[in-house]
Amino acid sequence: MSRLRRVYVEPFDSEPMLALETVESMIRAGEPLPLIDAARALPQLPAVVLSDEAAARIVLGQAVGLPTSGATGRVRVHDTRGRFLGIGEADGSGAVQPRRMFTQPLDSAASFSL
Repeated sequence: MSRLRRVYVEPFDSEPMLALETVESMIRAGEPLPLIDAARALPQLPAVVLSDEAAARIVLGQAVGLPTSGATGRVRVHDTRGRFLGIGEADGSGAVQPRRMFTQPLDSAASFSL
């Protein structure tokens, strides 16, 4: 094999793909990258929306309570503005542990004592 061309990556079958060289060129030119929301790669995980206080705590690595219990296993964690924060592990009794967070601590996080 002398060349391999990836046509799509599941679940992104309609989004255009860019060659690494194109991305590097865009970065050098200071152009914005056409990034898509990371949560779109996880459609199989149920989404949970956390309050501002809970969102600030989970990005700091703390377990938080869910607004509704019943979810179990891996979940997509979002804040009230719809921002994807990362992946959590819901225990089924109303709590979620952070597993892989994809964001810096939120602005309001500084107001919480540990």
